[in-house]
Amino acid sequence: MLMDDLKRSASVERSIRKRREKRAERLFVFFLLALVVLAAGCSGKKDQKALIDVLNKSMNRDRIMLDLPLGRVGPACADSNIEARPVPEQAIYSGVQKAGLITITADGAGFWKVELLNPTPQVAEAVRTAAHKTIDGCDSIWFSFSVAYKSVSEVRNVRKVDGDQSEVEFTWKWTLAQLGTKLVGALSPQELAGLNDHLKNPALDRHRDPSFNIADMAQTGALQTAKKTLSKYEIDR
Repeated sequence: MLMDDLKRSASVERSIRKRREKRAERLFVFFLLALVVLAAGCSGKKDQKALIDVLNKSMNRDRIMLDLPLGRVGPACADSNIEARPVPEQAIYSGVQKAGLITITADGAGFWKVELLNPTPQVAEAVRTAAHKTIDGCDSIWFSFSVAYKSVSEVRNVRKVDGDQSEVEFTWKWTLAQLGTKLVGALSPQELAGLNDHLKNPALDRHRDPSFNIADMAQTGALQTAKKTLSKYEIDR
C-alpha cells in the first residue's frame, strides 16, 4: 500500500511539473511574440515619422504667402501690390494692420509709412539692410509673410517605383502659420475673402492656390490625399 501511494504521489508530481513546464513554455512564446509585435510597432511609428518629416521638407515651398511692400508707399508707386486708393483702405494693408503686425501712418500727401510692429532684432536688421525701391516718391522693400503651410498627417502607403524611387501616398492639410491665425482671429469673413487674391503659393509661380481659402478654414483645413515620388536619397538622408 505504501509503495502504491508513493508511486501515485510521484506520478502526480510529474504531471504537475509537466503542466508547469508547458505553461512556462507558452508564456515564453507569448512573451517573444509580444516583443516582436512591439518592435514592429515601434519601427513602423519611427518609419512613419521619418517619412512625414521628409514629405514636409519636400513641400516647404508649397505654402501660402502674403507679399507686402513696407516703407514709404502710396498709389503713385509703380507696384502691382499697391492699389490706386489710400493705403489704409486696401484690403492687404488693413488686414495685416488689424492682425497687429504693422503700423500705418500718413507720410505726406498721398503717401503712408508702413512699418512692422515689434519685429525681432533679426527681422529688423534684415529690413534695415534690404535693398530699397526708390521711385515715384516711394521708398519701399518687399516683405513676405507666411500665412499657411501644408502639413502631412499620415503616410498611407509606400510603393517602390524602381531601385531609386518610391511613390508615397499620404494625407495632408493646410495649417495656419502665426500670421494666418491672427488674420482669421481679427478679420470678418468678408475681410478675409477680400484677402484671397493677394495670397500666393511660391510653388505655383506665386499664383493663387485654388485649394486654399482663408475665409473658409473649416473646408480648407480638411484632410486631403496626395501622392509624391521621393528619391532614395531623400528618404535615406
